[in-house]
Amino acid sequence: MPDRTEQTAAGTQVGWFLKAPPPDVFEAFAEDPSLLDVIRGELKRRLQRTLGPTGTYPAGQLNPADEGGLQIGIKAEGGIVLLLFGATISWLALPPEQAMAVAQALMAAAHTAQQRGGTRQ
Repeated sequence: MPDRTEQTAAGTQVGWFLKAPPPDVFEAFAEDPSLLDVIRGELKRRLQRTLGPTGTYPAGQLNPADEGGLQIGIKAEGGIVLLLFGATISWLALPPEQAMAVAQALMAAAHTAQQRGGTRQ
């Protein structure tokens, strides 16, 4: 599988799973449904590798406390919404476009968690 990445307003996306799979992939799933677990595991490993500090300053260093860019993840797990940072952080600064993308991702994950019966407190 190619390991191409793409920058978006919401962060870095791993490109190989964003495109339509080749038709023979569906035949492989029919022959061996456990392949889906293999793919899920690979996606999880790739996501974990992409979380955390990026080592860059996308908007320049905002102040002396700015430690640089951070790749975050947002997902619904069971009935709750998880924000995954991959690092301990004190604060987060976002340009308006990224703040709106994060808000949309949080809302989408919240709706998914709610549909799964999430009301944990």
